[in-house]
Amino acid sequence: MTSTQTFKQDRAQAQQALVQSIQARRLRWRQQSQARASWQAPSASDAINAPLWAQVAVFARQHPVVACALAAGAVALGPRRLLRWAMLALPWVLPNKR
Repeated sequence: MTSTQTFKQDRAQAQQALVQSIQARRLRWRQQSQARASWQAPSASDAINAPLWAQVAVFARQHPVVACALAAGAVALGPRRLLRWAMLALPWVLPNKR
């Protein structure tokens, strides 16, 4: 075997390895996208009996713009005023939670 034949075989093997790695990567991406497509956000009926933090997470996932606006409003108000309002609203919220 000459050196050119060996070089051509090595090059063909390298190309084949590259093609296989690209195919494996595409397959992995396809599986990930299918997994993401099959995942469903929790429904509203699931959130009714869930804890408050889970309900907030579902709301934030379903309404990201509103959640960002509420977070920006909380930052603008500041911690002292926010806690004062929370202490005022807490007695009204807790009895209605049950």
